[in-house]
Amino acid sequence: ADKYGVSRVNIRIYRALHKIPPADYQVPTIHEWTAADDALLGTMSDGNGARQLGIPQWQVRHRRKLLKIPPFNRTASIRWTAARVEQLGKEPDQLLARKWKYPQVEVRTKRESLGIEPCPRNFREWTEDELAMLGTMLDTELAQKLGISQTAVANQRRALNIPPLKQAGPYTWAPKDIERLGKMPDSELAIDLGLSYRYVGRFRKGLGIPPFKRER
Repeated sequence: ADKYGVSRVNIRIYRALHKIPPADYQVPTIHEWTAADDALLGTMSDGNGARQLGIPQWQVRHRRKLLKIPPFNRTASIRWTAARVEQLGKEPDQLLARKWKYPQVEVRTKRESLGIEPCPRNFREWTEDELAMLGTMLDTELAQKLGISQTAVANQRRALNIPPLKQAGPYTWAPKDIERLGKMPDSELAIDLGLSYRYVGRFRKGLGIPPFKRER
């Protein structure tokens, strides 16, 4: 799975369908750590470090914890302001994650660390000011402004029988946004651009760009 960058489950299913027996398990030898190896710890994910060193991930994780080195985290730059903390538990974690462009797990972890109960709702509540903006701009623009999907905006607009703002022409992709295709999940890019993730996915496929694959 590490060698070909695919899910271990897919390999197991493929092997079972073709009646290929599993390879004999070999206990990995304990890696002899050098100063250069230790310098890699925490600068990348444990999985990437394990692949670079050619050893099991658990050895990297064990060594990092032994040296009390915090794990690499691409969200380490998150700034939990008082205003953001105030919103925890008042909106669903997944909606706050989209709005702030943070991984949902980071939002949930922060909320739980403060002892804040999760929001009982699983949908977004619209304010009067936000409802007033429906139909006054393109759904894509409002979605990007509110940090939600274009589909959510369109559904709310249709529920209130508000006609859409007519667009002068089709959506124009900026070269810098085209370069981001396949380098991040379609859903995250869609939220960033205020587009439907289905539209982003179709456009990416039309260009022959493979989808982004998460490490985990």
